[in-house]
Amino acid sequence: MAAFSLFAKPTRADIRFLVSLLVIHAVYFFVATQYKCIYNGDSLEYINMALNFNKGWFYSGGLLEPFDPMYYTLRPPGYPVFLWIIYLFGVNNWLVLLVQNLISVFNILYLRHTLRVVGYSRKYDWILMAFVILYPSQFINANIIQPELLLQTCVLFYFSNLILLVRKRSWTHAYVMSIALICGLMMKPVWYPFVLMHFVILVVFTAKYRKGILRSSVAAILPLFVVLVYSYWNGQRTGKVHFSSIQSINALLYNQEYFIRETQGADSAERFYHKELATSKAIPDFTERYNYQSQKALTMLKDNFVSYIAIHIRKSMFMLIDPGKGEMDLFTAQTTLQQIFNPSKRPFREVIMKDGLYGAKAYISANPSAPIAILILVFNIFRLIGIILFFYSRNVALKYKWIAGVLLCYFVFITGPVAYARYFMPVSLIAIGCAAIGYQLLLQRLRNTSNIVAVK
Repeated sequence: MAAFSLFAKPTRADIRFLVSLLVIHAVYFFVATQYKCIYNGDSLEYINMALNFNKGWFYSGGLLEPFDPMYYTLRPPGYPVFLWIIYLFGVNNWLVLLVQNLISVFNILYLRHTLRVVGYSRKYDWILMAFVILYPSQFINANIIQPELLLQTCVLFYFSNLILLVRKRSWTHAYVMSIALICGLMMKPVWYPFVLMHFVILVVFTAKYRKGILRSSVAAILPLFVVLVYSYWNGQRTGKVHFSSIQSINALLYNQEYFIRETQGADSAERFYHKELATSKAIPDFTERYNYQSQKALTMLKDNFVSYIAIHIRKSMFMLIDPGKGEMDLFTAQTTLQQIFNPSKRPFREVIMKDGLYGAKAYISANPSAPIAILILVFNIFRLIGIILFFYSRNVALKYKWIAGVLLCYFVFITGPVAYARYFMPVSLIAIGCAAIGYQLLLQRLRNTSNIVAVK
């Protein structure tokens, strides 16, 4: 398997690449130790669940706080299990971050190894490394107590083994895909709807090659079966059959709130959020609360379907170039979550659109990290161009294009209006890899053209 041959007979290029990764990760880890901003709004819930495992509870709330069934399913158990294993050696979150940095190094090396199957050459490591270094979200999220990095690992294993499946037609890779999908959806609920696409992918593959029907059926159904069993178990614990209680919260208090923010302004969105939050909290029964949030969000979606979908897609697409300025400011203690979500804080793109260059100058003066964010934005645009080159190139097999395309499109669309840079993490390395290959093929074509002209 690809993972086991990752470090076989390393060349000088491999060693240089590895050393570069270790150095840049060490720098970010050092920054984390200085600012100590290693938690976000969700971190405590993951930590709570990991600690509550010792008491036999799959519960992400604090045991000294009022009991709420919502915390049974607010966070899936994958990342808390990861924390719990490390906590066996001592409850030390710096050790967690050290392990996460090593996982991040592995993820990038694993991506590079997978890209070689698609046609990537180590001669172009400088392009790949440039895109990696100029994507700070990779290193920032490696130094925060949250599951994005581990979900990225699962998605990379899925991506790599799907490539190997279509190349070698060995159903071993289909089982690895299924396991990676199960592990990933237990890290973050955002991936669990993908079980339906996974089922379709393997059914189509089986129909095309007409082999291994029984084995492919097991691999296709296994993640769906896990989702159904886990949802049923959640129903036994909470009275509501569902995968995660974050679904209804996201649908109403985030997606619809962002829709109102875009259509009616920040103040209206703020009033909507606090009103619906108060209404939800006033419903003591979890099932009634979940149903209220889901039905209210669905009603609002039906009433504004076309305009909402347009905003959903537009905001989702912005995630492809988002420099993650908010993440950088939080990581370096330049701001807080409360300040980021303050309706008076306008994003840079809104300032540019409404106030022009004068507004941009004032914004940069008030935000020291803005020049860095603009630099990253520029490179993200170059990355997007590289992705387009990858999908446009005739030298990339169609099967590799649709594999990358399915994963990129899924995570971009499923994120919706709440398109923070960290939500791009699951497929960020895949995007970087596609961009690197896109520019590699462009440079190779230009070089071949130059050689032809020289011969003439």
